[in-house]
Amino acid sequence: MHILLEGDRGCGKSSLILETLGEQIAQAGGFGTVRLFDEEGLVRGYAQVRACELHEVNHKYQGRLPNVFLERTGERAVTHMSVLMDYTLPLLQEPASFYLLDEIGGAELLLPAWKERLYHMLAGKTPCIGVWKSEDNCWKLRKKNEEFAHIYQEMRAWILAQPQIQLLRVTPENREAVREEIQNWKKHWL
Repeated sequence: MHILLEGDRGCGKSSLILETLGEQIAQAGGFGTVRLFDEEGLVRGYAQVRACELHEVNHKYQGRLPNVFLERTGERAVTHMSVLMDYTLPLLQEPASFYLLDEIGGAELLLPAWKERLYHMLAGKTPCIGVWKSEDNCWKLRKKNEEFAHIYQEMRAWILAQPQIQLLRVTPENREAVREEIQNWKKHWL
């Protein structure tokens, strides 16, 4: 009933979900994450938007926006936890026929209300589709924060043990097979 994709950064996990869902994204609750690029093509940050308003995963960086939760300033990245609590978490509490969770498994796991909501949703009956941050993509956070490393491993193990959750790894070689899995999920659950 739930599908989560994981894979290397930039391999197209979010794009694959967006392409496969097509117009049905307009019915989704939850959120999508967009990359914000500067004029030189460098990632300057990440913002979260309502799932039903997600049309593409790459946007132009235009300075501080209200829903930017991760922003790079030079070599440093700043996480705005208030965006996760005040903007994104309420999106997961709105009623919907299905939810997009793009992407989970990062800093939000350090927020008890977030962690509780994710466990509730993934144990629930409303279908969810999304991206789970792979271990390789969150190594900096795991290295800096032992508590996060423990929470991440605990939740990942729980996800893998749940019969109602498919955690699919996306690679260039299996991209079309994963697309078929999403199409089957879509036919069955939406």
